[in-house]
Amino acid sequence: MRHKSESSSVPYLKILLVIFFSAAALLGGAYLLGLWLARDTEPIVTEPGEIYDPIEPYAADRAPVQDTAAAAPAAGSKTAAENIAGGVEWPVLSGERRAQLSGNTVGWGQGVEVNEKNQPTGALYGLQQYGELGGYFILPEAGNTVYLTFDLGYENGYTAPILDALKEKGARGVFFVTMDYVKSAPELVQRIIDEGHVLGNHSVHHPSMPACTPQEAEQEIMGLHEYVKEHFGYEMTLFRFPRGEFSEKTLVQARDLGYASVFWSYAYVDWKTDAQPDVSGSLQKLTKAAHPGAIYLLHTVSSTNAALMGDLIDNLRTEGYTIGLLPH
Repeated sequence: MRHKSESSSVPYLKILLVIFFSAAALLGGAYLLGLWLARDTEPIVTEPGEIYDPIEPYAADRAPVQDTAAAAPAAGSKTAAENIAGGVEWPVLSGERRAQLSGNTVGWGQGVEVNEKNQPTGALYGLQQYGELGGYFILPEAGNTVYLTFDLGYENGYTAPILDALKEKGARGVFFVTMDYVKSAPELVQRIIDEGHVLGNHSVHHPSMPACTPQEAEQEIMGLHEYVKEHFGYEMTLFRFPRGEFSEKTLVQARDLGYASVFWSYAYVDWKTDAQPDVSGSLQKLTKAAHPGAIYLLHTVSSTNAALMGDLIDNLRTEGYTIGLLPH
């Protein structure tokens, strides 16, 4: 009887093993599927304790950290500043190189890893990877110069105080505007121009540019370009990709239209108007983030930025930095 009982238990054991391995296979497959689905939406940590939400306009996967030793310009090559400045020819892209350009969306974020100069290694990698295509993320050859750039999606009452602080401190910046902004706040756009700042192109409708057709992408850039040229007599040469989303193809398209594409090497969560960060803590954070060739991304909808702007300029200068104006 015992022998019969032992024999009858074998089928049950086989069934249990089949169930176990089937469950393991399902769990493994679900895990891999989850990784695949999350590949383009994983939040990046921009600072300890701070995470960008991918649904926000400037959140995206961090550029991979690579060996940045090769990020320095090769002998005889143009520096980032020289290429941005205009009047200097971009590296010629062969037909073969153009055929290899990727249309895949890249979401920009500078990451948290820094080198011995406090420069984000992600920004250095971005320059190395996309510099020849017209993308700039940091100006490492600029010495102790930092650059202030502002995005203006809509007017929230704080652009004028920011301009006041810049004027008082004798500093200038780049202001990236959309069509909605230039039409709704023309007096502020004119003031930006009159006070010696640079006006930059942030597109007509603020779309994800890689999702546009080539014709749509051109209209997003040139529609605003022509409007500003006609109504303000100003010709823009610097472009900032909406949402920080670009592709190799759209970088080159902007370049072919006469634009350098300016990203950033430091940004913080300043655009949430109903959850503005503390002024004192933000000032400390922005000062601590300074590095040679830094390109700061700031938003003019921020009451915090308006409150700290003068002190930030003072702090940066005390730390030995010059507030520069991006070549244009």
